[in-house]
This record gives sequence, C-alpha cells and structure tokens, in this order.
Amino acid sequence: MKLRIKYKAPKWMMGGFRGRIFYPFLLFRDTKAACPDWIFRHELQHAYDIRHDGYIRYHISYWWQHWRKGYENVSFEINARKAESFPLTKAEYRIKMKRNK
Repeated sequence: MKLRIKYKAPKWMMGGFRGRIFYPFLLFRDTKAACPDWIFRHELQHAYDIRHDGYIRYHISYWWQHWRKGYENVSFEINARKAESFPLTKAEYRIKMKRNK
C-alpha cells in the first residue's frame, strides 16, 4: 500500500506527538521543510514494521507490549528510536519530499 504523508496535521490528530502513523498515513505536526529527518525516519520505521508484521498483528503486539511493559519499552518504539540515528536513504528522502495529491 502506498504511504500518504500529511504535514501540518491538525493538533487534535497528533495527541501531543510531532509524528504519528495511522497506516498508510504518516502525519507530522511540522511543515515539510521543518520536519526533522529523525522524526520522519522514526515514523517510517513504524511503517516498515507494519508492512513486515501485518497491520493487525503489529497493533495487537504493540498494544499488548504497551500494556505489559509501558510505552518506552515497546519493541517497535525501541527499534524506531534506534532507526532515528540512521540517515535517510535517497529513496526515503524522495518519499519525504514527495508531493501527495
């Protein structure tokens, strides 16, 4: 499924976060130009995880871990935080800068 990116998402959708995923939508509080690569990379990692595990399995696992271990210890969040330190590939940068219709 093709990712859809929304910059300057409404505050009510963001819940206090700068980036959020509602697959296949990536939502960001900032404008495209102001969105840091590390936040984009974090949310993109969640999209990769959803594609790998499947939408339903990902969410069941995510919320189970969240309930049992807390947000900071969810394996998907740990992986996404690790991914923040990697630079965007050329393909990922094109995804970030692409204009959605």
